Amino acid sequence: MRVPDDDAILDSDDGCSDEDTPSLPVQTAEEVAELFEILSVTRRVYAISVLAEFDSESVEVSTLVEQVAELEYSAEYSERERERVYVALYQSHLPTLQEARVVEYYQERGVVKRGIRFEQVERLLRVVAAL
Repeated sequence: MRVPDDDAILDSDDGCSDEDTPSLPVQTAEEVAELFEILSVTRRVYAISVLAEFDSESVEVSTLVEQVAELEYSAEYSERERERVYVALYQSHLPTLQEARVVEYYQERGVVKRGIRFEQVERLLRVVAAL
């Protein structure tokens, strides 16, 4: 069995014959591990998925919270459940995504924008979903 080296763990030819399956650029093992770490939390996956659905340059945190709460709890979530989502996104997940450059988080304005690595993470989500 051939083990891929750390310099090219994923390349643009994933060996799948399905033309609709997105491909990923070459990544180091460390970069791939970081991407999977980012996606290891369901609320982060929901937040990224919600941001991907918006055409606008930025999304208000309140809108993001409502959409994530709906995905997590159903359309009829309680105020307590909404508050849990808000606190987790505000204190933990959005800062983590900002640190990884997946989003730009303007806490004082209550706005989130796609970061320079957003497309890369979104692509990884599509690859995993296609499996």
